Amino acid sequence: MLISFFPYSSLFSNIYGVYLVSVRNSKIYNNWFVGSIKCYPSAAFGGYCKGAAIYLTRSNENEIVGNLIYLPMSGGMEYASEVYGIYLSGVNNSIYLNDFYGEEVSYQIDMGIGFYYVFPRSKGKNTFHSPKVVYEFANETFEGFLGNYWDSYKEVDTEGDGIIDTPFIVDHYPLALPSENYKIIRPAEKIKTITNSSTLISNTSATPSSILSTSSTSSPTFSQEEENLKYMGTLLVLATILIILWRRK
Repeated sequence: MLISFFPYSSLFSNIYGVYLVSVRNSKIYNNWFVGSIKCYPSAAFGGYCKGAAIYLTRSNENEIVGNLIYLPMSGGMEYASEVYGIYLSGVNNSIYLNDFYGEEVSYQIDMGIGFYYVFPRSKGKNTFHSPKVVYEFANETFEGFLGNYWDSYKEVDTEGDGIIDTPFIVDHYPLALPSENYKIIRPAEKIKTITNSSTLISNTSATPSSILSTSSTSSPTFSQEEENLKYMGTLLVLATILIILWRRK
C-alpha cells in the first residue's frame, strides 16, 4: 500500500498525529506535531496519559523526514504511559532531519512516568540517518550522514561539521543544531570499483601453495620425457627435409 502525506501540516493536541497500520513506501515530511497526548483521570494513579506524534505499526520502508515533534511532559500527572514522539513497529524505515523537542524520561516505577522520543528501540531494524550526502552547514560544505536533532542531548561537535561526536541511543549522527541549519546539496558520489579480470584466478583445483609458487617471470619447467620427445621431434623434421632434398636430385 502506498500513501503519500502532504507536507506543512500542523497537528495540535491530537492523541495521534499520524497513525499508520501495515503501510509501506509512504513519506511523512515537514509537519509539526505538538501535544499529541490525551490524559484520563484515574482514581488509582491520579491520571493516565497516552499518545504519539507518529504511530507506525507493521509498517516498513517508509520515510519520516523534516518533522518537528514535541514530546510533552507529564504536566503534574502522577502516572503516564504510552507517550511517544514516534512509536515504531516495522523495518527498513528511514528517520532523519527531524527535530525532537522535550525531555525523554524513561519509565520509572517510583515516579510513575515514561516519555520516549522513539519507542520501542529499533536499533538495527531501522535507519536514523540520511543516505550519504553532500550538505551545507554554517556556510561550509561537508560530506556525510545526517541524523536527527534531539533537544535534550547536549554533546560536543569537535569537527564543526554539525554532527555530534557521540551517538544518541539509536542515532549515530545526531545533529548539533535543529535541522533548519542543514541543507542537502546532492547525494554523495559512489566510488566505482574496477576489477581487472586478468588478475583473477579461476582454477579452483589449484591449491594456495601452488598458486604462490607460480611466478609470471619464471620459465616453465619440463620433465625428462618431455625433453626427449622434443629432441626426437627435431630429428624427425630434419630427416624429412633431407629425404625431400635427396629425391629432387
